[in-house]
Amino acid sequence: MTRSGARLMAVLAPLAFGLACDPIKGTPRQGPPTNACSEQACEAYKPARIAATCNEGRCEFAERPDFTFTFAIDVPNTALYGAGQTFLIAGHMLYDHPATSLCPVASCLPLLAVGDVTGAYTVTQAVGVDLGVAMAKDTSFPVQAVFVPRFDGQDALAQGLPVGTLFAVSRLVQIEPDSPPSLLYRRALPAGRYLRYSYPLPPFDEVFPPLVDVVQVQSSRGLSDDAKLETLDNPTGELRTAKIAREEGLGGFRAWLADSTSRARISSIRTLSGTTAEVRLDTVGQNQEGGTALRENVDVIVAPPDGTLGLPRFESALIGGAGLDNIIYWRLPAPATVNGVVAITSEDDAGGGLGFLTGVPSRLHFESQSIRDVEDVQRPLLHYSSDVFTDDAGRFSTVLPPGVYSVTLEPAEGTGFGKFTSVLNVTGNIAPTFQPPRRTLTKGRAVLSDGRPLGQAEVVANPAKIPSDSSSWSTASAPRAGRTRTADDGSFQFELDEGTYEISVQPQSNTGFPRMVTIRGVGGLEQDLQTLEVPVPTRMSFAVRGGDNGVPIVRATVRILAQPEGGGPAVQVAMAMTDEDGQCEILLARQPR
Repeated sequence: MTRSGARLMAVLAPLAFGLACDPIKGTPRQGPPTNACSEQACEAYKPARIAATCNEGRCEFAERPDFTFTFAIDVPNTALYGAGQTFLIAGHMLYDHPATSLCPVASCLPLLAVGDVTGAYTVTQAVGVDLGVAMAKDTSFPVQAVFVPRFDGQDALAQGLPVGTLFAVSRLVQIEPDSPPSLLYRRALPAGRYLRYSYPLPPFDEVFPPLVDVVQVQSSRGLSDDAKLETLDNPTGELRTAKIAREEGLGGFRAWLADSTSRARISSIRTLSGTTAEVRLDTVGQNQEGGTALRENVDVIVAPPDGTLGLPRFESALIGGAGLDNIIYWRLPAPATVNGVVAITSEDDAGGGLGFLTGVPSRLHFESQSIRDVEDVQRPLLHYSSDVFTDDAGRFSTVLPPGVYSVTLEPAEGTGFGKFTSVLNVTGNIAPTFQPPRRTLTKGRAVLSDGRPLGQAEVVANPAKIPSDSSSWSTASAPRAGRTRTADDGSFQFELDEGTYEISVQPQSNTGFPRMVTIRGVGGLEQDLQTLEVPVPTRMSFAVRGGDNGVPIVRATVRILAQPEGGGPAVQVAMAMTDEDGQCEILLARQPR
Protein backbone atom coordinates (compact mmCIF):
# COMPACT_ATOMS: atom_id res chain seq x y z
CA MET A 1 0.00 0.00 0.00
CA THR A 2 1.30 3.51 -0.80
CA ARG A 3 1.89 6.11 1.89
CA SER A 4 -1.03 8.24 0.66
CA GLY A 5 -3.30 5.19 0.68
CA ALA A 6 -2.30 4.40 4.25
CA ARG A 7 -3.10 7.97 5.32
CA LEU A 8 -6.56 7.70 3.65
CA MET A 9 -7.29 4.44 5.48
CA ALA A 10 -6.27 6.04 8.76
CA VAL A 11 -8.78 8.84 8.18
CA LEU A 12 -11.67 6.54 7.07
CA ALA A 13 -11.20 3.83 9.70
CA PRO A 14 -12.69 5.77 12.66
CA LEU A 15 -15.58 6.91 10.45
CA ALA A 16 -16.28 3.35 9.36
CA PHE A 17 -16.07 2.20 12.96
CA GLY A 18 -18.52 4.87 13.99
CA LEU A 19 -20.95 3.92 11.22
CA ALA A 20 -20.77 0.28 12.19
CA CYS A 21 -21.25 0.88 15.90
CA ASP A 22 -24.02 3.49 15.78
CA PRO A 23 -27.45 1.86 16.29
CA ILE A 24 -29.55 1.53 13.11
CA LYS A 25 -32.82 3.33 13.64
CA GLY A 26 -35.74 2.35 11.40
CA THR A 27 -39.15 3.87 11.02
CA PRO A 28 -41.76 1.60 12.61
CA ARG A 29 -44.59 0.63 10.29
CA GLN A 30 -47.94 2.02 11.26
CA GLY A 31 -50.36 -0.73 12.27
CA PRO A 32 -53.88 -1.00 10.87
CA PRO A 33 -56.67 0.85 12.68
CA THR A 34 -58.56 -1.18 15.26
CA ASN A 35 -62.16 -1.21 16.38
CA ALA A 36 -61.78 -0.02 19.97
CA CYS A 37 -64.18 2.30 21.74
CA SER A 38 -61.22 3.86 23.54
CA GLU A 39 -59.54 4.63 20.21
CA GLN A 40 -62.59 5.93 18.35
CA ALA A 41 -66.01 6.75 19.78
CA CYS A 42 -68.86 4.79 18.21
CA GLU A 43 -70.64 8.04 17.32
CA ALA A 44 -67.83 8.81 14.88
CA TYR A 45 -68.86 6.02 12.50
CA LYS A 46 -71.27 6.88 9.72
CA PRO A 47 -74.79 6.19 11.00
CA ALA A 48 -76.61 3.18 9.59
CA ARG A 49 -80.16 1.93 10.15
CA ILE A 50 -79.29 1.75 13.83
CA ALA A 51 -76.47 3.39 15.77
CA ALA A 52 -73.40 1.41 16.76
CA THR A 53 -72.86 0.87 20.48
CA CYS A 54 -69.83 -0.10 22.53
CA ASN A 55 -69.81 -3.78 23.50
CA GLU A 56 -66.85 -5.30 25.34
CA GLY A 57 -64.65 -2.45 24.16
CA ARG A 58 -65.69 -2.70 20.48
CA CYS A 59 -68.20 -0.72 18.39
CA GLU A 60 -70.90 -3.04 17.03
CA PHE A 61 -74.47 -3.17 15.80
CA ALA A 62 -76.43 -4.94 18.51
CA GLU A 63 -79.35 -6.22 16.39
CA ARG A 64 -79.37 -9.40 14.32
CA PRO A 65 -78.53 -9.05 10.60
CA ASP A 66 -81.31 -7.49 8.53
CA PHE A 67 -80.75 -9.61 5.39
CA THR A 68 -81.14 -13.27 4.49
CA PHE A 69 -78.03 -15.42 4.68
CA THR A 70 -76.97 -19.06 4.85
CA PHE A 71 -74.44 -20.93 6.97
CA ALA A 72 -72.20 -23.43 5.15
CA ILE A 73 -70.32 -25.54 7.69
CA ASP A 74 -67.53 -27.86 6.56
CA VAL A 75 -66.87 -30.51 9.19
CA PRO A 76 -63.35 -32.04 9.20
CA ASN A 77 -62.87 -35.76 8.67
CA THR A 78 -61.60 -36.09 12.25
CA ALA A 79 -64.85 -34.89 13.84
CA LEU A 80 -66.93 -37.11 16.12
CA TYR A 81 -70.12 -36.02 14.35
CA GLY A 82 -70.79 -35.40 10.66
CA ALA A 83 -67.21 -36.14 9.64
CA GLY A 84 -66.43 -34.90 6.13
CA GLN A 85 -69.92 -33.45 5.58
CA THR A 86 -70.97 -29.96 4.50
CA PHE A 87 -74.10 -28.64 6.22
CA LEU A 88 -76.28 -25.86 4.79
CA ILE A 89 -78.35 -24.10 7.46
CA ALA A 90 -80.59 -21.05 7.03
CA GLY A 91 -79.17 -18.07 8.93
CA HIS A 92 -82.30 -17.46 10.98
CA MET A 93 -81.92 -20.90 12.58
CA LEU A 94 -79.23 -19.47 14.86
CA TYR A 95 -82.02 -17.51 16.53
CA ASP A 96 -85.05 -19.71 15.83
CA HIS A 97 -83.97 -23.31 16.47
CA PRO A 98 -85.59 -25.29 19.31
CA ALA A 99 -83.58 -24.43 22.40
CA THR A 100 -82.03 -27.10 24.62
CA SER A 101 -79.84 -26.90 27.70
CA LEU A 102 -76.89 -27.99 25.56
CA CYS A 103 -77.66 -25.65 22.67
CA PRO A 104 -79.36 -22.35 23.65
CA VAL A 105 -80.80 -19.97 21.07
CA ALA A 106 -78.43 -17.33 19.61
CA SER A 107 -75.34 -18.80 21.30
CA CYS A 108 -75.39 -22.24 19.67
CA LEU A 109 -76.01 -23.51 16.15
CA PRO A 110 -77.09 -27.17 16.01
CA LEU A 111 -76.07 -29.21 13.00
CA LEU A 112 -78.68 -31.12 11.09
CA ALA A 113 -79.12 -34.83 11.63
CA VAL A 114 -77.00 -37.20 9.53
CA GLY A 115 -78.77 -40.26 8.18
CA ASP A 116 -77.61 -43.29 6.23
CA VAL A 117 -79.37 -43.61 2.88
CA THR A 118 -79.43 -47.14 1.51
CA GLY A 119 -81.00 -48.22 -1.74
CA ALA A 120 -81.01 -50.47 -4.75
CA TYR A 121 -81.97 -50.22 -8.40
CA THR A 122 -84.54 -52.91 -9.11
CA VAL A 123 -86.16 -53.74 -12.46
CA THR A 124 -89.45 -55.62 -12.53
CA GLN A 125 -89.87 -58.70 -14.66
CA ALA A 126 -92.56 -56.92 -16.71
CA VAL A 127 -90.19 -54.07 -17.67
CA GLY A 128 -87.58 -56.66 -18.58
CA VAL A 129 -90.08 -58.09 -21.07
CA ASP A 130 -90.68 -54.61 -22.55
CA LEU A 131 -86.93 -54.18 -23.04
CA GLY A 132 -86.35 -57.67 -24.39
CA VAL A 133 -84.42 -58.85 -21.33
CA ALA A 134 -85.38 -62.25 -19.97
CA MET A 135 -85.56 -62.22 -16.16
CA ALA A 136 -87.04 -64.93 -13.96
CA LYS A 137 -88.03 -62.37 -11.32
CA ASP A 138 -87.56 -58.76 -10.28
CA THR A 139 -83.80 -58.15 -10.38
CA SER A 140 -81.41 -55.58 -8.90
CA PHE A 141 -78.59 -54.11 -10.99
CA PRO A 142 -75.49 -52.14 -9.93
CA VAL A 143 -75.88 -48.36 -10.07
CA GLN A 144 -74.16 -45.14 -9.25
CA ALA A 145 -76.47 -42.98 -7.15
CA VAL A 146 -75.93 -39.24 -7.57
CA PHE A 147 -77.39 -36.89 -4.94
CA VAL A 148 -77.78 -33.21 -5.85
CA PRO A 149 -78.51 -31.14 -2.71
CA ARG A 150 -81.60 -28.96 -2.67
CA PHE A 151 -81.86 -25.89 -0.44
CA ASP A 152 -84.95 -23.79 0.04
CA GLY A 153 -86.62 -25.68 -2.79
CA GLN A 154 -83.87 -25.07 -5.36
CA ASP A 155 -80.64 -26.60 -6.58
CA ALA A 156 -78.06 -25.60 -3.96
CA LEU A 157 -75.23 -25.37 -6.49
CA ALA A 158 -77.24 -23.06 -8.75
CA GLN A 159 -77.71 -20.74 -5.77
CA GLY A 160 -73.95 -20.39 -5.40
CA LEU A 161 -73.81 -22.42 -2.20
CA PRO A 162 -70.54 -24.30 -1.64
CA VAL A 163 -71.80 -27.86 -1.50
CA GLY A 164 -70.90 -30.60 -3.93
CA THR A 165 -72.78 -33.41 -5.62
CA LEU A 166 -72.57 -36.63 -3.59
CA PHE A 167 -72.09 -40.14 -4.95
CA ALA A 168 -72.63 -43.75 -3.91
CA VAL A 169 -72.01 -47.02 -5.79
CA SER A 170 -73.73 -50.38 -5.34
CA ARG A 171 -71.88 -53.28 -3.76
CA LEU A 172 -72.77 -56.71 -2.45
CA VAL A 173 -73.89 -56.53 1.19
CA GLN A 174 -74.50 -59.53 3.44
CA ILE A 175 -77.59 -58.59 5.46
CA GLU A 176 -78.58 -62.00 6.85
CA PRO A 177 -76.02 -64.78 7.46
CA ASP A 178 -78.12 -67.46 5.76
CA SER A 179 -79.42 -65.36 2.85
CA PRO A 180 -77.67 -64.40 -0.39
CA PRO A 181 -75.97 -60.96 -0.45
CA SER A 182 -77.94 -57.93 -1.62
CA LEU A 183 -76.79 -55.37 -4.19
CA LEU A 184 -77.07 -52.07 -2.29
CA TYR A 185 -75.46 -48.67 -2.03
CA ARG A 186 -75.06 -46.73 1.20
CA ARG A 187 -74.30 -43.07 1.80
CA ALA A 188 -74.36 -40.81 4.88
CA LEU A 189 -76.18 -37.55 4.11
CA PRO A 190 -77.12 -34.49 6.17
CA ALA A 191 -80.87 -34.11 6.65
CA GLY A 192 -82.55 -32.38 3.74
CA ARG A 193 -83.94 -32.86 0.25
CA TYR A 194 -81.91 -34.30 -2.61
CA LEU A 195 -82.51 -34.83 -6.29
CA ARG A 196 -81.38 -38.44 -6.80
CA TYR A 197 -80.20 -39.89 -10.12
CA SER A 198 -79.86 -43.68 -10.15
CA TYR A 199 -77.60 -44.52 -13.11
CA PRO A 200 -77.16 -48.20 -14.03
CA LEU A 201 -73.48 -49.02 -14.43
CA PRO A 202 -72.08 -50.30 -17.75
CA PRO A 203 -73.05 -52.45 -19.57
CA PHE A 204 -76.54 -52.23 -18.04
CA ASP A 205 -76.83 -48.51 -18.91
CA GLU A 206 -77.24 -49.61 -22.55
CA VAL A 207 -80.58 -51.21 -21.66
CA PHE A 208 -82.01 -49.66 -18.50
CA PRO A 209 -82.71 -45.93 -18.13
CA PRO A 210 -81.76 -43.85 -15.09
CA LEU A 211 -84.38 -43.13 -12.45
CA VAL A 212 -84.72 -39.55 -11.23
CA ASP A 213 -86.58 -38.75 -8.02
CA VAL A 214 -86.47 -36.61 -4.90
CA VAL A 215 -85.53 -38.14 -1.55
CA GLN A 216 -85.92 -36.58 1.88
CA VAL A 217 -83.53 -37.39 4.72
CA GLN A 218 -85.31 -36.31 7.89
CA SER A 219 -83.47 -37.79 10.86
CA SER A 220 -80.52 -39.85 12.03
CA ARG A 221 -82.64 -42.97 11.48
CA GLY A 222 -81.75 -42.54 7.81
CA LEU A 223 -83.66 -43.70 4.80
CA SER A 224 -84.04 -47.02 3.03
CA ASP A 225 -85.55 -46.22 -0.34
CA ASP A 226 -85.09 -48.35 -3.44
CA ALA A 227 -85.37 -46.95 -6.95
CA LYS A 228 -87.72 -49.42 -8.62
CA LEU A 229 -88.22 -49.48 -12.38
CA GLU A 230 -91.86 -50.60 -12.63
CA THR A 231 -92.92 -48.98 -15.89
CA LEU A 232 -91.37 -47.11 -18.80
CA ASP A 233 -92.63 -43.80 -20.14
CA ASN A 234 -93.30 -45.54 -23.44
CA PRO A 235 -93.32 -49.34 -22.94
CA THR A 236 -93.50 -50.09 -26.67
CA GLY A 237 -90.57 -47.78 -27.37
CA GLU A 238 -92.36 -46.27 -30.37
CA LEU A 239 -92.07 -42.68 -29.08
CA ARG A 240 -88.52 -43.18 -27.79
CA THR A 241 -86.93 -44.66 -30.90
CA ALA A 242 -84.20 -42.58 -32.48
CA LYS A 243 -83.31 -43.01 -36.15
CA ILE A 244 -79.77 -41.77 -36.79
CA ALA A 245 -77.77 -41.67 -40.02
CA ARG A 246 -74.17 -40.79 -40.87
CA GLU A 247 -72.81 -41.51 -44.32
CA GLU A 248 -69.26 -42.06 -43.06
CA GLY A 249 -70.46 -44.54 -40.43
CA LEU A 250 -71.59 -44.46 -36.79
CA GLY A 251 -69.17 -47.01 -35.36
CA GLY A 252 -68.48 -46.18 -31.71
CA PHE A 253 -70.87 -43.19 -31.64
CA ARG A 254 -73.30 -43.05 -28.70
CA ALA A 255 -76.76 -41.49 -28.33
CA TRP A 256 -78.79 -40.41 -25.29
CA LEU A 257 -81.28 -37.82 -24.00
CA ALA A 258 -80.28 -35.08 -21.56
CA ASP A 259 -81.95 -32.33 -19.58
CA SER A 260 -81.27 -29.07 -21.43
CA THR A 261 -80.49 -27.09 -18.26
CA SER A 262 -78.57 -29.45 -15.98
CA ARG A 263 -77.10 -31.54 -18.85
CA ALA A 264 -77.88 -34.64 -16.77
CA ARG A 265 -78.55 -37.81 -18.78
CA ILE A 266 -82.18 -38.94 -18.46
CA SER A 267 -82.30 -41.93 -20.82
CA SER A 268 -80.51 -45.16 -21.54
CA ILE A 269 -77.33 -44.64 -23.54
CA ARG A 270 -76.90 -46.57 -26.78
CA THR A 271 -73.77 -47.42 -28.76
CA LEU A 272 -74.32 -47.12 -32.52
CA SER A 273 -72.96 -48.95 -35.55
CA GLY A 274 -73.36 -49.01 -39.33
CA THR A 275 -74.33 -46.00 -41.41
CA THR A 276 -77.87 -45.93 -40.01
CA ALA A 277 -79.04 -46.92 -36.55
CA GLU A 278 -82.44 -47.31 -34.94
CA VAL A 279 -82.24 -47.42 -31.13
CA ARG A 280 -84.53 -47.00 -28.14
CA LEU A 281 -83.71 -44.19 -25.73
CA ASP A 282 -85.99 -45.19 -22.87
CA THR A 283 -86.92 -42.82 -20.06
CA VAL A 284 -88.83 -42.90 -16.78
CA GLY A 285 -90.78 -39.96 -15.37
CA GLN A 286 -89.96 -37.66 -18.29
CA ASN A 287 -93.36 -37.45 -20.02
CA GLN A 288 -95.43 -34.32 -20.36
CA GLU A 289 -97.96 -34.09 -17.56
CA GLY A 290 -100.95 -36.26 -18.39
CA GLY A 291 -99.52 -37.34 -21.75
CA THR A 292 -97.18 -39.79 -23.42
CA ALA A 293 -95.00 -37.32 -25.32
CA LEU A 294 -91.59 -36.38 -23.97
CA ARG A 295 -91.56 -33.24 -21.83
CA GLU A 296 -90.00 -29.97 -22.94
CA ASN A 297 -86.42 -28.95 -22.11
CA VAL A 298 -84.86 -32.17 -23.41
CA ASP A 299 -81.98 -32.53 -25.89
CA VAL A 300 -80.92 -35.51 -27.97
CA ILE A 301 -77.16 -35.99 -28.11
CA VAL A 302 -75.14 -38.04 -30.59
CA ALA A 303 -71.46 -38.09 -29.62
CA PRO A 304 -68.39 -39.57 -31.32
CA PRO A 305 -66.18 -42.04 -29.43
CA ASP A 306 -64.27 -40.55 -26.49
CA GLY A 307 -60.91 -39.14 -27.51
CA THR A 308 -61.82 -38.73 -31.17
CA LEU A 309 -60.07 -35.72 -32.67
CA GLY A 310 -61.88 -33.37 -35.03
CA LEU A 311 -65.38 -34.88 -34.81
CA PRO A 312 -68.13 -32.72 -33.24
CA ARG A 313 -71.09 -33.94 -31.23
CA PHE A 314 -74.69 -33.45 -32.37
CA GLU A 315 -77.10 -31.72 -29.95
CA SER A 316 -80.68 -30.82 -30.78
CA ALA A 317 -83.61 -29.68 -28.65
CA LEU A 318 -86.72 -31.84 -28.97
CA ILE A 319 -89.83 -29.70 -29.36
CA GLY A 320 -92.84 -31.47 -27.91
CA GLY A 321 -90.84 -34.68 -27.90
CA ALA A 322 -90.57 -34.65 -31.70
CA GLY A 323 -87.35 -34.91 -33.67
CA LEU A 324 -86.03 -38.36 -32.83
CA ASP A 325 -87.12 -40.02 -36.03
CA ASN A 326 -84.80 -38.24 -38.47
CA ILE A 327 -81.40 -37.34 -37.03
CA ILE A 328 -78.85 -36.64 -39.75
CA TYR A 329 -75.19 -36.28 -38.85
CA TRP A 330 -74.04 -34.24 -41.82
CA ARG A 331 -70.99 -35.03 -43.90
CA LEU A 332 -68.09 -32.83 -42.85
CA PRO A 333 -64.91 -31.73 -44.60
CA ALA A 334 -61.57 -32.89 -43.26
CA PRO A 335 -60.50 -31.16 -40.03
CA ALA A 336 -58.40 -28.06 -40.55
CA THR A 337 -54.92 -27.60 -39.12
CA VAL A 338 -54.55 -24.46 -37.02
CA ASN A 339 -50.91 -23.44 -36.46
CA GLY A 340 -51.00 -20.14 -34.60
CA VAL A 341 -49.18 -17.90 -32.18
CA VAL A 342 -50.12 -15.73 -29.22
CA ALA A 343 -47.87 -12.68 -29.36
CA ILE A 344 -47.61 -8.95 -28.97
CA THR A 345 -46.12 -6.60 -31.54
CA SER A 346 -43.21 -4.55 -30.27
CA GLU A 347 -42.65 -1.00 -31.48
CA ASP A 348 -39.65 -0.24 -33.67
CA ASP A 349 -37.59 2.09 -31.47
CA ALA A 350 -35.71 3.49 -34.46
CA GLY A 351 -38.56 4.35 -36.76
CA GLY A 352 -41.57 4.25 -34.48
CA GLY A 353 -43.21 1.57 -36.60
CA LEU A 354 -44.05 -2.04 -35.88
CA GLY A 355 -41.23 -4.29 -34.77
CA PHE A 356 -40.97 -8.00 -34.04
CA LEU A 357 -43.46 -10.33 -32.38
CA THR A 358 -42.90 -11.41 -28.78
CA GLY A 359 -44.61 -14.67 -27.87
CA VAL A 360 -46.89 -14.93 -24.84
CA PRO A 361 -47.33 -18.41 -23.29
CA SER A 362 -51.05 -19.03 -22.98
CA ARG A 363 -53.92 -21.48 -22.77
CA LEU A 364 -56.62 -21.41 -25.47
CA HIS A 365 -60.15 -22.79 -25.28
CA PHE A 366 -62.03 -23.24 -28.58
CA GLU A 367 -65.84 -23.53 -28.45
CA SER A 368 -67.76 -23.83 -31.70
CA GLN A 369 -70.66 -21.54 -32.54
CA SER A 370 -71.43 -23.46 -35.72
CA ILE A 371 -69.75 -26.16 -37.82
CA ARG A 372 -69.60 -26.19 -41.65
CA ASP A 373 -70.62 -29.30 -43.57
CA VAL A 374 -69.20 -30.35 -46.94
CA GLU A 375 -71.70 -28.07 -48.70
CA ASP A 376 -70.33 -25.12 -46.67
CA VAL A 377 -73.62 -24.82 -44.77
CA GLN A 378 -73.41 -23.69 -41.14
CA ARG A 379 -74.72 -26.38 -38.74
CA PRO A 380 -75.27 -24.88 -35.25
CA LEU A 381 -76.50 -28.26 -33.94
CA LEU A 382 -72.95 -29.59 -34.18
CA HIS A 383 -70.66 -28.71 -31.28
CA TYR A 384 -66.92 -29.04 -30.85
CA SER A 385 -64.57 -27.82 -28.13
CA SER A 386 -60.86 -28.14 -27.58
CA ASP A 387 -58.17 -26.89 -25.20
CA VAL A 388 -54.57 -26.30 -26.18
CA PHE A 389 -51.49 -24.83 -24.51
CA THR A 390 -48.81 -22.86 -26.31
CA ASP A 391 -45.08 -23.37 -25.86
CA ASP A 392 -42.94 -20.72 -24.16
CA ALA A 393 -42.77 -18.79 -27.43
CA GLY A 394 -46.57 -18.58 -27.68
CA ARG A 395 -46.86 -21.09 -30.53
CA PHE A 396 -49.63 -23.70 -30.71
CA SER A 397 -51.00 -26.31 -33.09
CA THR A 398 -54.35 -28.10 -33.15
CA VAL A 399 -56.98 -29.44 -35.53
CA LEU A 400 -60.56 -28.15 -35.70
CA PRO A 401 -63.59 -28.98 -37.84
CA PRO A 402 -64.16 -25.99 -40.16
CA GLY A 403 -66.59 -23.53 -38.60
CA VAL A 404 -66.92 -20.44 -36.45
CA TYR A 405 -65.38 -20.59 -32.97
CA SER A 406 -65.37 -18.55 -29.82
CA VAL A 407 -61.76 -18.55 -28.60
CA THR A 408 -61.01 -17.76 -24.96
CA LEU A 409 -57.35 -16.95 -24.52
CA GLU A 410 -55.72 -17.01 -21.09
CA PRO A 411 -52.13 -15.71 -20.97
CA ALA A 412 -49.93 -17.19 -18.26
CA GLU A 413 -49.89 -15.43 -14.90
CA GLY A 414 -47.06 -12.96 -14.57
CA THR A 415 -47.07 -11.92 -18.23
CA GLY A 416 -49.19 -8.83 -17.55
CA PHE A 417 -51.68 -9.73 -20.27
CA GLY A 418 -55.38 -10.30 -19.77
CA LYS A 419 -57.81 -13.06 -20.55
CA PHE A 420 -60.06 -12.26 -23.49
CA THR A 421 -62.46 -13.82 -25.99
CA SER A 422 -62.23 -13.59 -29.77
CA VAL A 423 -64.04 -15.09 -32.77
CA LEU A 424 -62.15 -17.31 -35.21
CA ASN A 425 -63.51 -18.32 -38.61
CA VAL A 426 -61.87 -21.62 -39.61
CA THR A 427 -62.33 -22.09 -43.36
CA GLY A 428 -59.32 -24.35 -43.90
CA ASN A 429 -55.74 -24.62 -42.72
CA ILE A 430 -54.94 -21.28 -41.10
CA ALA A 431 -52.18 -19.61 -39.06
CA PRO A 432 -53.85 -17.02 -36.81
CA THR A 433 -52.06 -14.57 -34.53
CA PHE A 434 -53.79 -13.57 -31.29
CA GLN A 435 -52.66 -10.38 -29.56
CA PRO A 436 -53.81 -10.28 -25.93
CA PRO A 437 -54.63 -6.97 -24.27
CA ARG A 438 -52.92 -5.63 -21.19
CA ARG A 439 -54.66 -6.46 -17.94
CA THR A 440 -56.68 -3.66 -16.36
CA LEU A 441 -54.79 -1.68 -13.72
CA THR A 442 -57.41 -1.62 -10.99
CA LYS A 443 -57.14 0.96 -8.22
CA GLY A 444 -59.12 1.96 -5.18
CA ARG A 445 -59.02 3.01 -1.56
CA ALA A 446 -60.36 1.20 1.49
CA VAL A 447 -61.62 3.29 4.39
CA LEU A 448 -63.63 2.78 7.54
CA SER A 449 -67.05 4.36 7.93
CA ASP A 450 -65.48 6.97 10.24
CA GLY A 451 -63.20 8.08 7.41
CA ARG A 452 -59.96 6.53 8.63
CA PRO A 453 -57.91 4.73 5.96
CA LEU A 454 -57.88 0.95 6.28
CA GLY A 455 -54.28 -0.16 5.89
CA GLN A 456 -52.78 -3.64 5.66
CA ALA A 457 -56.08 -5.23 4.56
CA GLU A 458 -56.40 -7.95 1.93
CA VAL A 459 -58.32 -6.99 -1.21
CA VAL A 460 -59.50 -10.07 -3.10
CA ALA A 461 -61.20 -10.12 -6.51
CA ASN A 462 -63.09 -13.31 -7.40
CA PRO A 463 -65.07 -13.75 -10.64
CA ALA A 464 -68.77 -13.07 -10.09
CA LYS A 465 -71.76 -14.78 -11.65
CA ILE A 466 -73.99 -11.87 -12.54
CA PRO A 467 -77.74 -12.50 -13.00
CA SER A 468 -77.77 -11.75 -16.73
CA ASP A 469 -75.23 -14.42 -17.62
CA SER A 470 -75.27 -16.93 -14.75
CA SER A 471 -76.93 -19.59 -16.91
CA SER A 472 -74.09 -19.46 -19.47
CA TRP A 473 -71.28 -18.70 -17.03
CA SER A 474 -68.29 -21.03 -17.13
CA THR A 475 -64.81 -21.13 -15.66
CA ALA A 476 -63.41 -21.15 -19.21
CA SER A 477 -64.70 -17.65 -19.93
CA ALA A 478 -64.65 -16.22 -16.39
CA PRO A 479 -61.94 -13.71 -15.46
CA ARG A 480 -59.17 -14.85 -13.15
CA ALA A 481 -59.01 -14.01 -9.46
CA GLY A 482 -56.61 -11.42 -8.06
CA ARG A 483 -55.30 -10.39 -4.66
CA THR A 484 -53.40 -7.45 -3.18
CA ARG A 485 -52.94 -5.57 0.11
CA THR A 486 -53.76 -1.99 1.01
CA ALA A 487 -51.08 0.53 1.91
CA ASP A 488 -51.21 2.45 5.20
CA ASP A 489 -53.29 5.16 3.50
CA GLY A 490 -55.84 2.53 2.37
CA SER A 491 -54.86 2.69 -1.30
CA PHE A 492 -54.41 -0.44 -3.38
CA GLN A 493 -53.86 -1.49 -6.96
CA PHE A 494 -53.53 -4.73 -8.91
CA GLU A 495 -53.94 -6.03 -12.43
CA LEU A 496 -57.13 -7.88 -13.38
CA ASP A 497 -58.74 -9.39 -16.45
CA GLU A 498 -61.75 -7.59 -17.88
CA GLY A 499 -64.97 -8.85 -16.28
CA THR A 500 -67.27 -8.69 -13.27
CA TYR A 501 -65.87 -9.43 -9.82
CA GLU A 502 -66.77 -9.93 -6.21
CA ILE A 503 -64.40 -7.42 -4.63
CA SER A 504 -63.90 -8.12 -0.93
CA VAL A 505 -61.95 -6.01 1.54
CA GLN A 506 -60.73 -8.23 4.37
CA PRO A 507 -59.30 -6.38 7.39
CA GLN A 508 -56.78 -8.19 9.55
CA SER A 509 -58.48 -10.56 11.98
CA ASN A 510 -57.38 -8.70 15.10
CA THR A 511 -58.73 -5.31 14.03
CA GLY A 512 -62.38 -5.98 14.91
CA PHE A 513 -63.74 -4.98 11.50
CA PRO A 514 -65.71 -7.24 9.12
CA ARG A 515 -65.16 -8.35 5.55
CA MET A 516 -66.96 -6.07 3.08
CA VAL A 517 -68.06 -7.42 -0.34
CA THR A 518 -69.19 -5.47 -3.39
CA ILE A 519 -69.89 -6.45 -7.01
CA ARG A 520 -67.92 -4.37 -9.53
CA GLY A 521 -67.12 -4.42 -13.23
CA VAL A 522 -63.53 -4.03 -14.44
CA GLY A 523 -62.39 -3.06 -17.94
CA GLY A 524 -60.18 -0.84 -20.06
CA LEU A 525 -56.57 0.06 -19.41
CA GLU A 526 -57.35 1.46 -15.97
CA GLN A 527 -60.29 1.11 -13.58
CA ASP A 528 -60.86 3.19 -10.46
CA LEU A 529 -63.06 1.43 -7.91
CA GLN A 530 -63.20 4.68 -5.93
CA THR A 531 -63.68 4.35 -2.17
CA LEU A 532 -64.66 1.03 -0.59
CA GLU A 533 -66.14 1.63 2.85
CA VAL A 534 -65.97 -0.96 5.63
CA PRO A 535 -68.61 -0.53 8.37
CA VAL A 536 -68.58 -1.58 12.01
CA PRO A 537 -69.74 -5.18 12.39
CA THR A 538 -72.69 -7.15 13.60
CA ARG A 539 -71.08 -9.72 15.88
CA MET A 540 -72.21 -13.33 16.13
CA SER A 541 -70.59 -15.58 18.72
CA PHE A 542 -71.83 -19.15 18.99
CA ALA A 543 -70.87 -22.79 19.36
CA VAL A 544 -71.42 -25.37 16.63
CA ARG A 545 -72.73 -28.64 18.07
CA GLY A 546 -74.01 -31.88 16.60
CA GLY A 547 -76.06 -34.88 17.62
CA ASP A 548 -78.39 -35.49 20.54
CA ASN A 549 -75.46 -35.13 22.94
CA GLY A 550 -74.46 -31.72 21.62
CA VAL A 551 -70.95 -32.77 20.57
CA PRO A 552 -68.75 -29.69 19.96
CA ILE A 553 -67.61 -29.55 16.33
CA VAL A 554 -63.90 -28.74 16.53
CA ARG A 555 -61.94 -27.06 13.70
CA ALA A 556 -64.97 -26.72 11.45
CA THR A 557 -64.95 -24.02 8.79
CA VAL A 558 -68.01 -21.78 9.14
CA ARG A 559 -68.89 -19.64 6.12
CA ILE A 560 -71.72 -17.17 5.66
CA LEU A 561 -73.15 -16.62 2.18
CA ALA A 562 -75.67 -14.04 1.05
CA GLN A 563 -77.27 -13.01 -2.22
CA PRO A 564 -76.23 -9.55 -3.48
CA GLU A 565 -78.85 -6.80 -3.42
CA GLY A 566 -79.03 -6.90 -7.22
CA GLY A 567 -79.74 -10.64 -7.27
CA GLY A 568 -77.68 -13.54 -8.53
CA PRO A 569 -75.94 -16.47 -6.82
CA ALA A 570 -74.84 -16.11 -3.21
CA VAL A 571 -71.36 -14.84 -2.36
CA GLN A 572 -69.25 -15.47 0.70
CA VAL A 573 -69.35 -12.56 3.14
CA ALA A 574 -67.69 -14.00 6.26
CA MET A 575 -65.68 -16.99 7.44
CA ALA A 576 -64.37 -18.34 10.74
CA MET A 577 -63.10 -21.58 12.26
CA THR A 578 -64.37 -23.18 15.45
CA ASP A 579 -61.94 -23.69 18.35
CA GLU A 580 -61.42 -26.72 20.60
CA ASP A 581 -64.79 -26.00 22.27
CA GLY A 582 -66.64 -25.67 18.96
CA GLN A 583 -66.90 -21.91 19.51
CA CYS A 584 -66.47 -19.26 16.81
CA GLU A 585 -66.93 -15.53 16.38
CA ILE A 586 -68.07 -13.98 13.11
CA LEU A 587 -68.06 -10.28 12.28
CA LEU A 588 -70.66 -9.57 9.63
CA ALA A 589 -70.94 -6.51 7.40
CA ARG A 590 -73.91 -5.43 5.33
CA GLN A 591 -75.46 -7.33 2.43
CA PRO A 592 -73.24 -7.36 -0.69
CA ARG A 593 -74.00 -4.57 -3.16
